[in-house]
Amino acid sequence: MTTQTKQSNETYVGAPAGGEPGFSRALRRAAARHAVFLAVSVALLAGIVAASLFSGSGEVAAGSAWQVLWSPDDSAASIIVHDLRVPRTVLGLVVGMALGVAGALIQAVTRNPLADPGILGVNAGASFAVTLGIAFLGVEAVSSYVWLAMAGAAIASIMVFGIAAGGGKGATPLRLTLVGMAFGSVLLGANRAIGLLDSSIYEQVRFWEAGSVADRPPE
Repeated sequence: MTTQTKQSNETYVGAPAGGEPGFSRALRRAAARHAVFLAVSVALLAGIVAASLFSGSGEVAAGSAWQVLWSPDDSAASIIVHDLRVPRTVLGLVVGMALGVAGALIQAVTRNPLADPGILGVNAGASFAVTLGIAFLGVEAVSSYVWLAMAGAAIASIMVFGIAAGGGKGATPLRLTLVGMAFGSVLLGANRAIGLLDSSIYEQVRFWEAGSVADRPPE
């Protein structure tokens, strides 16, 4: 019995020396896939940034845009690049990162790789708060919509988590998803009802929801 155990242990200890363990190969393959994915993503991002900087409505050649990008002057090309294209590109990157983080958080909470903030009623809460601000508070400045949207999204998130956590079963991913979709549908319905009563409110909210990164000032 002891001899068999000793031989078995020697065989187990000596096994990795004869060949690479399966889990190690799997880890290396996964690391290689991640490295390739990261490299491709960085290349695509660089291409998108270049396209945003060197193309647009203004008639500026790519060579001229590259030159004024690093050596700004008072020319029309420099104004177009630095006052329009650079802010547009930077804002697009910031908004993209924010959306990516928001999506990753929602997917982690719901354990659903296809989830997005809308599934928990976050988008509906933000839109409803902006609609209320326009309809009852007389808010007109687009910059003020941001604070209303943040407050509405936060309140909607808290309410969804509170309702999902009720009943003693806890806020499971399934309950969060169901409550979020139901709560979001209610808010969207109320939002559309207010818009139907006043078409000007509907147009303002729709314009805000569409959004754009074009013609944004550097600050």
